[in-house]
Amino acid sequence: MSKKIMFLTHRDARDKREWSGTMYYMAQSLDRNAGQVIYAGPYYPKLIFILLKIINKISIIIFRKKYKITYSYLLSLVFKRFFTKKIKKENPDIVLAVSASGEASQLKVDCPVIYLGDATFNLLIDRYNNFTNLSRFSRWEANIVENKVFSNASALVFSSEWAARSAIEEYKVPQEKIHIVSYGANMEKIPSIEQVQEKKIDETLKILFLAVDWERKGGDTVFKAFIELQNRGINAELTVCGCEPPEHYRNPKMKVIPFLNKNDKKDAETLYEIFMDSNFLFVPSKSDCTPIVFCEANAFGIPVITTNAGGISSVITEGVNGHMLNPEDDFNKYADILSSYTEDEPGYRKLVKSSRERHDKYLNWDTWGKSLNKLMTDLLKDNTN
Repeated sequence: MSKKIMFLTHRDARDKREWSGTMYYMAQSLDRNAGQVIYAGPYYPKLIFILLKIINKISIIIFRKKYKITYSYLLSLVFKRFFTKKIKKENPDIVLAVSASGEASQLKVDCPVIYLGDATFNLLIDRYNNFTNLSRFSRWEANIVENKVFSNASALVFSSEWAARSAIEEYKVPQEKIHIVSYGANMEKIPSIEQVQEKKIDETLKILFLAVDWERKGGDTVFKAFIELQNRGINAELTVCGCEPPEHYRNPKMKVIPFLNKNDKKDAETLYEIFMDSNFLFVPSKSDCTPIVFCEANAFGIPVITTNAGGISSVITEGVNGHMLNPEDDFNKYADILSSYTEDEPGYRKLVKSSRERHDKYLNWDTWGKSLNKLMTDLLKDNTN
């Protein structure tokens, strides 16, 4: 049954730059697998945003604490007015609120509303730069907004058990309302299975660190493990892509590419070649929700070396599409894992094969879209009974 789906966010979900392209690929998958997608946004009420930015500045000056604008209760009321009118005009079968707590928290509509996210507000506090040093009032207000959207939604879809558990334990959401569906790779082009199966470790172990946040994503650990591999006599190369490491992290066999824009054809081709040339994606995150780059790596048959932190365990299965160490483990243990595969070609090839299989079965947008389609169909049936 084809459905009319309202894709709800104040951002422009047609723009690949929004949320690292995740919203764009979600909407494309829904178009292929579920029905017609109608975009509720973009919507940026300028005056209210200016007012809230002033409130944030006052809070920083007086209390030395930040105010989280996107979780403002006042902003949620403004969103309610705009999006309720939009929904009544378009008359969708179902509303999908994507990372849109403020936009959807006050909605009162006749059709089912699905909330979709990769974390709860409580899980983001002090783990991400824009969620640090928040005022007590801002935290209180944000949790009111979060509770409202969770309560009003017909179903909640999270990308990890970590996020789902927070919704159940911290926000008291009934377990039957919650669903877990993995994300996919934000790539227009991926190699064939035959190309992936040719991947092997030649004379050089090629390591890729792809991240925008050197510190939170564990860049220091990556560099130390890389140097340790060299000290052990292993010919290793490190490519750092997406950020600029501090100046003292330099080595003749380390290449730094500060930024690539996947929306630019030339940059996208460069990134494709980097993936094709890499043996491992090494990102030992200190905290993470659902790293899309892990899905992208697996699409190229690249195993992921990371930590068991945040929602990572819902993406990486130990020994299947990578390895997860404990957050407290030091760089030597990572070096042990990486070095072991330089002497185990059959083991590496097996890991490459199972990494790609993991992508093809679970970590792709079509699988995500089909799962959302089934959930929407079930909700619509319940709504008519």
